[in-house]
Parts: sequence; C-alpha cells; structure tokens
Amino acid sequence: MEHLKQYGSQFGFAPEQVEGMQHPRVVFVPDEAMPYTADTFAKFNQQEMKGQNKTEQAVKLGKIVGDDTFGRIIRSINGYNTLGEYYADTQATTQAINELRDAGAISQAQYGEMFDGETISRRAEKEIRNVRL
Repeated sequence: MEHLKQYGSQFGFAPEQVEGMQHPRVVFVPDEAMPYTADTFAKFNQQEMKGQNKTEQAVKLGKIVGDDTFGRIIRSINGYNTLGEYYADTQATTQAINELRDAGAISQAQYGEMFDGETISRRAEKEIRNVRL
C-alpha cells in the first residue's frame, strides 16, 4: 500500500485516494489482444529512466554507433522524398532499428518497444530521428 501511495500518481491516483481504498491494486488491462511473446513482455518490463533531450540522445548515439552504421542508415533515409515515406517502409525502418540494436544503441528489452504491430512505433521514429541530428 505504501508503494502505491508513493507512486500512485503514475496511475492517476492521489495519495488520499489510495488511503481510502481497503485493498488497493493496480491491474493492467490492454486495449487489444497482444501476442504472448518476449517482445510483448519487454514493452512492459522496461525500467523507467530519466529522459534525455535530443542533443543528449544524439551524443549518446555518436559514442555507441559507428560511422559505417550511421552512413548506412542515412543513405537509406536519403532514398526517400520525406521522412514520412521512409517511416512507411517497414522493411527499411526495421533494418535501421536492427542496426541500432546490433550496435548496442537499443537493448533487447527496448527492442519490443520499437514496433507497434506491423509498423514501427513512435519511440522507434524518435530513435531514427536522433541518427539524423
């Protein structure tokens, strides 16, 4: 109960609301059916980390990802008229995410967050945008 009082705001509860509950519990119910896979579990077992601004993220990528990997991703992006067209190409974007994972910029636990069904997620778009900085 103490943990929920302290962190209940993450779930939309004020400490006073939690105090008034006899046996408080938080239950996660997804909006749609999800596959029973490691990638699904990775989406929800990721540790919360302090957010970084775009510059900090780009600096981090620059330290982890080699120039040849950056070059391949940039060349792939440059083959499209707009970034939206690039994001719509699941094969190209998946290749970029795989390269970032192989370089160590995306952990295996984060990898599940990079996809939203058959397309890449907003989080993946953000990671790719950071490559372009």
